[in-house]
Amino acid sequence: MAKLLPIHRPKSILKEKFLLAGILLFCLVFSFLIWQKLFFIQQSHFTDLAAALLQGKLALVPPVKYSAWQDTAFFQGKYYVYFGPIPALLLLPCVALFGSGFNQQVLSILLVAVNFYLLFRLAKKLGLSTLDACWLSIALVFGSVLTFVSLVNISAYLVQVVGFTLLLLAVYEFLNQKRYWLVGILLALAGMTRPSLYFGASFFILTIAFSQQSGKTLKLMSFLLPVIFSLGILGGYNFARFGDILNGGYSYNTTWPPGMKEAVEFGLFSPRHILGNLYFLFFKGPDPVRISDLSYVLKAPFLKASEWGMGIFYTSPIFLYLAQLKIKDRLVQYLLAGVVIGLLPALTYAGIGLWQYGYRYAVDIYPFLLVLLCLVFKERGVPNLAKVLIVYSLIFNFYLMGSPWGVYPVNF
Repeated sequence: MAKLLPIHRPKSILKEKFLLAGILLFCLVFSFLIWQKLFFIQQSHFTDLAAALLQGKLALVPPVKYSAWQDTAFFQGKYYVYFGPIPALLLLPCVALFGSGFNQQVLSILLVAVNFYLLFRLAKKLGLSTLDACWLSIALVFGSVLTFVSLVNISAYLVQVVGFTLLLLAVYEFLNQKRYWLVGILLALAGMTRPSLYFGASFFILTIAFSQQSGKTLKLMSFLLPVIFSLGILGGYNFARFGDILNGGYSYNTTWPPGMKEAVEFGLFSPRHILGNLYFLFFKGPDPVRISDLSYVLKAPFLKASEWGMGIFYTSPIFLYLAQLKIKDRLVQYLLAGVVIGLLPALTYAGIGLWQYGYRYAVDIYPFLLVLLCLVFKERGVPNLAKVLIVYSLIFNFYLMGSPWGVYPVNF
């Protein structure tokens, strides 16, 4: 029986193209507006680290601009960046040419365009029409937490943007050319950016191991060797800084907020943190802005996002369509395994993602979620209700993403 494909008449296609162009313009205008309003937040960990590397040093060289030693590890009288080194390595040419004053956020902004293109190509590869692929690309790039971490110049967010791009490239290569050695290199680079992304290897390993094709052992080895090699490099990087191959520096953090200090007493990673993380991942909504603590009479701007986070279905309701997945499909099962295993570090982490909009750690699994959405929509296309939800998420997110700092698109 032939697949039921959406019918696109020439006039309706033209109207939808104009609609998408208008939505993209809206996204670009409001992205610029939010970026400008939040420009007072400036960190420079990776340009500072790149400048240190150019001097042959692993520790930051004082004076450090903007970051004031936040999100750094203090060890034996020196300050180190405890994030993975890949963003700094990517910025090396720019810092060498323009100096340590180069703004690290340029990398993040460039990756917005790269990610949109990659998401669009991946959606097309998975069988969506050009228009539907554009809808989903808008949903992920502008209608999700990915927008927030791309627009705010906090080094912890840049790590997530770079890591997301590398994992997305790995998924794209895996579902396209299937050069397993390249998939392994891309995942290795993602892990060296943000070590929790190594857990995403579960999707690739399961898919290769249970495939019906021959040569599975060789394919697995081609994939795993770069990953294992990168773990050795990361271990050596840790040892050179802290004398411990397993310590990336988080235990020497100089800036635990009060709420996190109490949580860390139960362990930096512990099952005790799972329920709290699940609450912010799925259930936490926006907070009301009240005229006083004694009543629920609201005042402008009426809603604000908690700096501790907000549920994924509030920020990206398009993910509700994942309920329509065909669970018996093997690819769906492997992707869901990648989602669950990929979230384990975040769910057991004490930090939850404090000072964020939405639940930013979910960005770690967005590449898998996009593929799952494509599998939902590939037969009948993206329905009108889903498009309405995407537009809603754009308005909702652009309105609230600056609110943890009291920033809104309009002044109240």
